[in-house]
Formats: sequence, structure tokens, C-alpha cells
Amino acid sequence: MAQLDTTAERDGDSYRLNGEKTWISNGGIADIYTVFVRTGEGPGAKGLSAF
Repeated sequence: MAQLDTTAERDGDSYRLNGEKTWISNGGIADIYTVFVRTGEGPGAKGLSAF
């Protein structure tokens, strides 16, 4: 199973992301961020989404 504790839940037409990240390499200079979160109960990576 893909170990990931951050989740996303539908909130109307949007999503609410729940979780935290303690360190992002080069985070202070990045222009774009991609966040992987658990949105379903599928096994392994099947329950993951990228925002």
C-alpha cells in the first residue's frame, strides 16, 4: 500500500486538503507545487490524486 496520510475531501465544487508536510526541498524558490493526497480507498496508488 502506498503510505500517505494526507487526504482530500470534496467541499462543494472544490477539495479540502488535510495533512501537513514538514519539509519541501527548494520550496522557497518553486513556482509550481504538486501535492499527492489520498482521495479513495483503492489499493496502493489507485486511491491517490495529484493537485
